[in-house]
Amino acid sequence: MPLDSAATFTLLPLDSGVVVDSAVMVPGGNACSAPVPIRFTAPGDQRLALVDHRAVPAPYAGDTVTIRVRRPRLTFQYPYAPTVGVGQRLLFPIVRDGIGQDTANATLTHSSSHSSSPASFQLVPGAFQWPPWFDGVSTGPDTVIVSAPGYDGDTLPLIVTEGKVAMYHWPTQIKVGDSVAIALMVEDSTGLQHPVIDTTTFSIVKQGGVAFHQAFQSISAVTVLPGQNASGTFFLNAVGPAGTATVRFENLYYGDQIFTVSITP
Repeated sequence: MPLDSAATFTLLPLDSGVVVDSAVMVPGGNACSAPVPIRFTAPGDQRLALVDHRAVPAPYAGDTVTIRVRRPRLTFQYPYAPTVGVGQRLLFPIVRDGIGQDTANATLTHSSSHSSSPASFQLVPGAFQWPPWFDGVSTGPDTVIVSAPGYDGDTLPLIVTEGKVAMYHWPTQIKVGDSVAIALMVEDSTGLQHPVIDTTTFSIVKQGGVAFHQAFQSISAVTVLPGQNASGTFFLNAVGPAGTATVRFENLYYGDQIFTVSITP
């Protein structure tokens, strides 16, 4: 029921991990106080008592609540299997619980040298995520560990694979004298696309009646620029004779794949 007049009660932490203003007031005509901010400085069960220390004939009976407090977490947020090709960059954010009001000074460590990343990062007050990157260095498994003082950490089971090439708009058939606009895309071995770290060049090895042009010039290689996961558009030209042509796009860190096209008269 509402109080006839204002009353001030005392909040009393029973454990050292609770920080709160001791006085809480219920205004006259109200049955509850305004919300009271509570700060927790340690994990575990933290008890907080509410007592009536007023010098009145009939003080209110007190109450005690136990609040289970856990450390905030830093977690990797990955929507698909964490794989990346050699020479490619994987982008996964690291997120902390809520909107932290402290500065989180975090470190990243690796169980192997198959991938690399920044060694540390900082989440300033109010920031809830940091967009890290993980570079594929050599094929093999790696476990990335994120940790920070006052936080529970997380692990990222990362697999670095051989790269894979995919072709955008590659035709199954083309007539002699015609051309088709195509582009080269880079993937890890599972088919997920990633940006490359550095300029990545693929030599074009062909057999049969095809040629390649870009910007009105004949080309024997195609390049993917840093930060991109595909080349610019270039053209597959059917120069003849008719028959089946085969093409490979070769790079040391990418698997050998053969693309075929039927050249018709």
